[in-house]
Amino acid sequence: MVPAREDVMFDAKLGIFLRPYYKVKIEIKLPSISIPGQSISNWDLMEKLKKSASPVKMDGIRVVDSNTTSVVFDAELLTRKELSLVKHSLDGMGLKVVGWSEPLKVACSEATSDFPTRHAWEKHFGDSAEKKEPGLRPDTIHLSKVPANWFNDGIIDGPCERLFKKTFEAFGCVRLVDIPICDPLRIQMNPRISGLPKKTASFGPEILFDGYVQFVDLTAFTQAMEALRDRKWIRKVNGKEYTANVRIDFDRSEHLSNGKLVMREAEKDRLMAEQRKKVEEDRKNALELEKKAGLELELKEKRRLEREENRRLKRELAKRRAEESKLFEQRKIEETNDSEQQAKLEETKKLQAERLLMVVFKRIERKEKTLPQEKLLIDDVEQEENLNTSIFSTNTEENDLRESLLRATLIRHQEEKMRQRLLEKICIEQENDYGEMSNKQKKKKY
Repeated sequence: MVPAREDVMFDAKLGIFLRPYYKVKIEIKLPSISIPGQSISNWDLMEKLKKSASPVKMDGIRVVDSNTTSVVFDAELLTRKELSLVKHSLDGMGLKVVGWSEPLKVACSEATSDFPTRHAWEKHFGDSAEKKEPGLRPDTIHLSKVPANWFNDGIIDGPCERLFKKTFEAFGCVRLVDIPICDPLRIQMNPRISGLPKKTASFGPEILFDGYVQFVDLTAFTQAMEALRDRKWIRKVNGKEYTANVRIDFDRSEHLSNGKLVMREAEKDRLMAEQRKKVEEDRKNALELEKKAGLELELKEKRRLEREENRRLKRELAKRRAEESKLFEQRKIEETNDSEQQAKLEETKKLQAERLLMVVFKRIERKEKTLPQEKLLIDDVEQEENLNTSIFSTNTEENDLRESLLRATLIRHQEEKMRQRLLEKICIEQENDYGEMSNKQKKKKY
């Protein structure tokens, strides 16, 4: 376990500590290869170095350079005491390797730090850096590979700029902080102003992020850089420790300068205007599609109603035709019945007419037989009347008899005329009936 005195509190609320580390450089000299195909394994050399440095653990050892003359390793140690022990154990020793007759010489020394120095940022910004505006002087720290969940507030996904700023206020007054991944529009901006690192692809939420911290006072910037020099970030949560190798550098891109801020704001306004325009276009397209869909639905509904109306008309037409056909059949049957009844009635009339004619003819025959006698009687009666009139002109009874005889004779003459007219009428009706029956028979044949 690392001694507690090596850890420095960074943010007590978030449980973040700073732990120093020391780098050691190990170089192994290789002899000239005399046997063709002879080789050596860097992994084997690494394991032998770990074993030789025991009891110090060098878990972070890695190959820095490898060629035909030497292999260079570096390793991170947690305390200066461990650094001294490793140097004492490895520097100048001979490392025996299978396949090599001579032991390999080992050189071990403290590695120079790649952390930026004050001389580096003063050289970058010039001598009159203090007179320059913010962002164009050494006042901004650029942090890379910071764990995103360490500064999450539980409200939004990803890091929170408020917690990030509050953590660095331990070194002095902070003017600005910027975490590019918190702005979803940054990915659409030019990398020169976005502040995002160049990378090929992203899968899901960001695990590590880049951040920029700008201090009001240059002294606070210097104190922060010195406090973060050669330090590992440690987070202790619920008895567990999590380590992060956060990369620290001064801002060389003028990311938080007024010019870059104005450019980013203008680019953000432009992108937001494009987004609003796109949203408006999408809304109009959606309305047009909805309108088009509505028109199509109306057209479909209209066609459906037309089809239903056509089907209804067809049903009504079929029903009307069926009714008309039924009525036609009924009429045909009725006409057939009427024609049969008419034929029966005509037959009956014909029979009645024939019977009437027979009766009339018989009566005429009877009358004709009795007519001569009646004429003789009338002549005798007239003679007698003339005689009686001349003799008995004053007899009233004889006058009455004469009148009755004359009236009877007149009635007989009228009856004969009526019979004659009746016979003529019956003959005409029979001729008409025979003509109609012949016409009907002709029509039936056609």
